[in-house]
Amino acid sequence: MARVLLVDDSMYQRNKLRKILEAAGYEVIEGSDGEEGLSIAASNKPDCMMLDLIMPKVGGMEVLQELHEKHVTIPVIIHTSDIQEETKAECLALGAVAFLNKPSRDEDVLAAIAQALKPQGKESGNASIT
Repeated sequence: MARVLLVDDSMYQRNKLRKILEAAGYEVIEGSDGEEGLSIAASNKPDCMMLDLIMPKVGGMEVLQELHEKHVTIPVIIHTSDIQEETKAECLALGAVAFLNKPSRDEDVLAAIAQALKPQGKESGNASIT
C-alpha cells in the first residue's frame, strides 16, 4: 500500500483528501504546514506528497524549493487555490509532478496520485531531507 503525505493547513481539506485516498486503499499521513510536512517526510518516507502552497510557517513553495535543492525524489502534487499560470509553471519547474486547483474532483486527485506513483517517479525515500 502506497503512503501519501497530505500537507495542508486546512483540516477540512486534509479530512476530505484522507477519505478519498483511504477509500482507494492508500495509507495517509498528514502535516498541517510545510515545516511539519518536511519533518514527517524525513521520518516516514512517503511514496508521494500532496502539498498546499499557502500555509503558515513554511509554505508549499518553500517546501518544493528545499526538496529540489536537496535532490529529494518524493513525487509532489500541488493542491492549491492559487490559479496563476506563473505559480503553476514555477512549481512544475521545481519538480512538482502535477498541479491541481481547489476545489478538486475526486477522480482528478486519484488520477494525479496514480500518475505520481508510476515507477519512473517512485524513487521516494532514496534521498535524505535532513
